[in-house]
Amino acid sequence: MADSVTDAIPAGLDEMEPGPVLAAFLASIDINEVSGYDRIVLLRADKRMASHYDARAYQDMAGVTDAMAEIESQDRPEYAAESRDSTCVFPGCRMPGTDCDLDHQIPWSQGGPTTVPLLTPLCRHDHITVRHLIGWTYIRLPNGDYQWTSKLGHTYIASREPP
Repeated sequence: MADSVTDAIPAGLDEMEPGPVLAAFLASIDINEVSGYDRIVLLRADKRMASHYDARAYQDMAGVTDAMAEIESQDRPEYAAESRDSTCVFPGCRMPGTDCDLDHQIPWSQGGPTTVPLLTPLCRHDHITVRHLIGWTYIRLPNGDYQWTSKLGHTYIASREPP
């Protein structure tokens, strides 16, 4: 059955605008029957619907994020990382995640693994300047927000909720 579900996914779904057509399509698919990149595309579409309409109607967006992390693939983990965090995660920055660098929370030069839980989208400015040249650090909080710490020890929270 998974093949028939995968065959039913229309080309361009990843770019489809939120609306009744996308809502009807998502309602017709059992996401548990889909795996790999097709599942990521469906989860992204679901996330677009949630952000376009009332995100609070989706009571467990963390569950969607966890599902995306579960489907990480060794050859393309960036898809799942960008799906989890749709923008740069530095406080106040809204650069789309697809236009960002992926930062290794444990630096790659120090043996940091390239896995979804440890990859974070940062725009080029925040990645090079703030993270590496200035030396700010961050951790991902259990609710999906990010806590950033400056070199002076001040902390700032970057929320996943849109402003």
